[in-house]
Amino acid sequence: MTTMTATDPAIEEFAAAVRAALDDLPADDVDDLTDGLEADLTERAADGGPALGDPAAYAEELRAAAGLPVRGPTQHRGLVDVDLIRHNLRQLRDDTARVIRSNPFLSGTADLLASMRPAWWVARGLLLFGLFSISWLNSSGESIPEAIWLVAAAWVVVSVQWGRGRWLPKTGRRVIPVIATIFALLSIGPVWVAINTYNTQQDYYRYGEEVEGPLGLQREGQTVSNVFAYGADGELLTDVQLFDQNGEPLNITDPRYGESFFEGNQGDEYVILVPRDSAPGAGGWNVFPLMQREADCYDETLACARRSSDTTPPFERVQPLIGATLPMSPTNVPTADDDDK
Repeated sequence: MTTMTATDPAIEEFAAAVRAALDDLPADDVDDLTDGLEADLTERAADGGPALGDPAAYAEELRAAAGLPVRGPTQHRGLVDVDLIRHNLRQLRDDTARVIRSNPFLSGTADLLASMRPAWWVARGLLLFGLFSISWLNSSGESIPEAIWLVAAAWVVVSVQWGRGRWLPKTGRRVIPVIATIFALLSIGPVWVAINTYNTQQDYYRYGEEVEGPLGLQREGQTVSNVFAYGADGELLTDVQLFDQNGEPLNITDPRYGESFFEGNQGDEYVILVPRDSAPGAGGWNVFPLMQREADCYDETLACARRSSDTTPPFERVQPLIGATLPMSPTNVPTADDDDK
């Protein structure tokens, strides 16, 4: 790259003419031959050297010194003059360099960025690695193989070596790092999105591991949506509070969700279950049997609360237990005749 040095306009014109006289050569060869040309000419002028002379003759001297053939006949360049485009780009680069060096702030910023190039070489390697591993990052929870970090280290080493001008073929030593840099810059957005997607997926699966196992009451792997308790006499009980051996309530749903209704099935009927009116506070999921609410009442308005009703038990009564005291009924109430006996 041409050293960014303020030069005389005549020197700039001469250097541009020299490059134009070399435009039949590959761009890499032209860059090699004219790298630092303006600085050399400026230094020669400051030392009182000879006049610039003919730029074409100067270009031929450069060819001869490099062992390159003399310029051949000019060929038809077609609709797009690639060499002219290259020349204009180099001219734009040199003009930009002059503007930067003429401003103290911009010049200092350029020096700072230049000193930080090794950090960018590392970042470029990591970005290219991210582009390489984006398929793993976007996979559905698939873990990235641990050995893949060796690939990341390899990308970083290659990027740093390219930045140092190493491990590059002669014909592409200038183009390959530029192309790699462009790919790295373009990959910032996709890699960032892929990393966020991967982190979100991992958080989801980690949460799934934390709450692994069935929630609420289960029977043979199936969710229990309601419980009906019967007394020793076989009669249905209400407002029964159930706890486990540790004194924890046997909730029908996970209380961490803070839900005020529970969707389930009672037989073939779809129901919306709610805690009983007698349950205190916001809990009550261990007080049975739960009540049911009409299917369109999902909110906590008073009107919805009034539309709650008792659930239908599977049995009106069940077989009494042996030795249980049966409730008084017309069939077992003592009569006066029984007393006379």
